[in-house]
Amino acid sequence: MNKIKELRIANGWTQDELGAKLCVKRAAISKYETGKIPLTDDTIGKLVKIFNKSADYILGIEDKTTTCIESNDIGVEDKLLKKLRNLDDESKKELEKYMDLLKLKQEIDKSKNETPSSLNQA
Repeated sequence: MNKIKELRIANGWTQDELGAKLCVKRAAISKYETGKIPLTDDTIGKLVKIFNKSADYILGIEDKTTTCIESNDIGVEDKLLKKLRNLDDESKKELEKYMDLLKLKQEIDKSKNETPSSLNQA
């Protein structure tokens, strides 16, 4: 069984909302989720972009071990992306500025922790 319903729910989307992203009706999403109609290559490609997951994962044919490793690696990033998707454009711009400031702070902190070798010899 494919993972479309699981991914849709994880993103907090209704069938109508996912349908709008794919340019199909809610009924088509329901049929995709239950496997009543096959997914076209074009639809799979769109789902890969929408969910940022591999086609194998979406189709439910990826190795379970790989899936467990993947979900552990991206847990925090997935949470952040879900929150980001719910922001309006203005908030996204503000967040981008804040992230730039965090990156700058990280670089400054890193440079403070790296003492020149000449100071270590004194």
